[in-house]
Amino acid sequence: MIQRISDRHTTMEGAVQRAANRLRGAGVTEETAAGIVLAIVEALGNVARHACNPAEPVQFELLMEIQPTRITIDVVDYGPGFELTRRKMPDPFCEAGRGIALMQRICDSIDYCRGASGNHLILQKRLAGGSHFDGIRHGSGGPPTPKRFHG
Repeated sequence: MIQRISDRHTTMEGAVQRAANRLRGAGVTEETAAGIVLAIVEALGNVARHACNPAEPVQFELLMEIQPTRITIDVVDYGPGFELTRRKMPDPFCEAGRGIALMQRICDSIDYCRGASGNHLILQKRLAGGSHFDGIRHGSGGPPTPKRFHG
């Protein structure tokens, strides 16, 4: 079941805390949960830096689905969007540029699509014991086909 982690009154910090609590409550291992939380923090940080006007409140949605074989995170923003490409880790002394590269290392797939109802960054992580990973499925009302990278 897809769970809405945020609403229009949720801060980014509150959304991250709720996600961490849901992962812990679902019995996800500490190591896997820490990686997923880091990926969420990086995704929301990118939303704050690149997808909104600094003079306005950050608008985002965070959705999570925890299944026996995988976890799916959908980070929705309403900014101009970006082009998802495979990223390398920057020089260790660079102050920025690690977000997408970290997400690609942590997650088994990253999908991104722009749509009229927002931009969707979809992160998926296989769980131990998950033998088949078939990607995310969108219903007829979902976002357009995303650009996809599998780790």
